[in-house]
Amino acid sequence: MADDSNITQPEAPRLKADRTWYSSLFTQLLAPLVATRYIWLAIEDINPFDFLDKKKPEIKVGEPAPAPYKEPSFGRYASRNFAAFGMGATVLSIMGVYSKNTLHDIKSVYAEAVGYELDKKPQDVTYSDIFFKSQNEALQITRKTFIDRSIARAATAATFFVPWQKLRPKAYQSTKPNYEANANAGLGAVGIYLYGEGFMRKPSFFDIEQKVISSKINHNDINPYGIVIPQDVQSLLTLHRKHIDKHYSPPLGSSPEGQNDFKMASRIADLINTTYDNIPPVDKKSFTIGKLNYLIGFGLLEKFPESMAFIELANKSADMKEVKQAAEAIRNRQDPQAVFQQYGIDMKQLVANTAKPIEFSENTQEKFTKNIQHKTLKDFAEKSPGAGLNI
Repeated sequence: MADDSNITQPEAPRLKADRTWYSSLFTQLLAPLVATRYIWLAIEDINPFDFLDKKKPEIKVGEPAPAPYKEPSFGRYASRNFAAFGMGATVLSIMGVYSKNTLHDIKSVYAEAVGYELDKKPQDVTYSDIFFKSQNEALQITRKTFIDRSIARAATAATFFVPWQKLRPKAYQSTKPNYEANANAGLGAVGIYLYGEGFMRKPSFFDIEQKVISSKINHNDINPYGIVIPQDVQSLLTLHRKHIDKHYSPPLGSSPEGQNDFKMASRIADLINTTYDNIPPVDKKSFTIGKLNYLIGFGLLEKFPESMAFIELANKSADMKEVKQAAEAIRNRQDPQAVFQQYGIDMKQLVANTAKPIEFSENTQEKFTKNIQHKTLKDFAEKSPGAGLNI
């Protein structure tokens, strides 16, 4: 028998440069305080409505009131506001690049769904289609949010260029202004905007979908073996429903509605993972992010078991025309069971079948993930989903 008396407890490596710190919401919200201090400095300089009751310029008896201070030229005014204009240009540039990238992502994520809607190829979908023609409800919410936030960011950056000295009380207009007020006002506005982001911004449908696509489909993080899970799909469905109805409350997981949502999410997750080569094939069809966005955006996943039938029909359909035909027939009060039966889908059988999660060993997982490359949605959009219905 081995002698255990000489076995010592191994010592864990001691790290100094790499630590996991807890960062509370309180800490994150205090960070903008560095910027918001400047709004108070700007208010002190501008002194609107003379609420600080500062010492006013002296006017001798019998002398006319001094004329308001005028800049010799715009060039001199600009040179005195070099810091404010330079910082404003920097903020505009950062916001412009960010907005441009977000705009690209919106088109990339929704182009396929809009293509199905307008009978176009994804690569032929334009920004006009995205922002003006599409009636996809998920896209409508995303583009409204993008426009609102872009306006708010532009307004924040514009504060660097406003001639705030003009707002000084009339009694102080004759004195030379403090040019730092413009830069201070802009920095303070940025701080206030950051506070608004911290307190009011909540994750949106598009935010979560971006994250899922980046980490679970394009594999742009440190885990190359991540796959879409049912909870990812349920999060998207819940967020979309909350966008439509702010009072929406998700059903309990043990309730029939909750169980139906989980079955639906599980099937969608399996199909998406198959389509994007994350797991061994479930079948030979194709269920893309674009198809998911189409079904969600046109409310086709809100009524079980019709939602399961739409998922299966979308998986079979190459161009979603069959899905649009089925949806139109149901809107015209045709029997859903009979409608889907025309496409070889038995709704009663779908309800009876309970999908089992796919199980695969670590070796199998490695087989289907070791060759994963960084991909883009464009790569998958160009991947042919099939020659058509196989029924």
